[in-house]
Amino acid sequence: MLASGEASESRPGSPTSAAGLIPLLRYLFCGGLAGLIAGVVFLGAGSRLVMRISALLDPDADGTLTENGNVVGAVTLEGTLELVFFEGIFGGLMAGFLWVLVRQWLPQGFGARIASAGVVAALLGSFLVVSAENRDFDALNPSAANIAMFIAIVGLTGCGAAILDRRLEGLLPDRGLAAGAFAVLAVAGGVMAFAFAGQAYLSEDFCACDDPPKLAAPFIALAGVASIVSWRDWLKRSPAGTEPSWLRGAGILGVAGACLFAGIDLAGEVGKIV
Repeated sequence: MLASGEASESRPGSPTSAAGLIPLLRYLFCGGLAGLIAGVVFLGAGSRLVMRISALLDPDADGTLTENGNVVGAVTLEGTLELVFFEGIFGGLMAGFLWVLVRQWLPQGFGARIASAGVVAALLGSFLVVSAENRDFDALNPSAANIAMFIAIVGLTGCGAAILDRRLEGLLPDRGLAAGAFAVLAVAGGVMAFAFAGQAYLSEDFCACDDPPKLAAPFIALAGVASIVSWRDWLKRSPAGTEPSWLRGAGILGVAGACLFAGIDLAGEVGKIV
């Protein structure tokens, strides 16, 4: 992510692949870590805040049980830690994975990048929390407000990842043992996040709804392949912003197609609830 007015994001490569490998892996680690932190803050702690607001909006539901067995209106340490560590960390892994794949194909201006990251995150990730099968949306009123709040924290996760990515890029070292450690963490985290994201989009067991947005998965893969091809080129030669037009077009198509089909699925779930 760059400040407004910059033409393209900085590129960590160099004319030789050996010299550019560690900076590239550090670049990937920065993006993944930004998504993970944003997930813990917004999906983890944010979910607790949204649940508390939902209880205040519907006093009649106070004391009833949610689908997960939690008591509406009760704020417990155990429940908070469960949200932060499970929803936050697993959601953050997925957020980091998706951010690394799509960020190159989003607008480069500061404001537009943050806004587009929020929209993309809300469309691609809300299926994990918004489902017509979840009876909590029927039990807690007004349901439209609850849906909006949960979609908002998913979107804010994307915004947070975009902001943190830039901040981390300037803070983390890129030389010595630290850079090597970042490289190892980038590979290990990427493998874990890939496995989780793949299950989330293709398996009913990993999402809130009965039918995840499977049609979005091929387009996410397209954006990811375009990014990987571009990373290879970074190591070979090119300064920022020199991707072939066909490659940039493929990346943008992948992001747009994924958002379209995920958005259609999300609209269907919202329509069933309201």
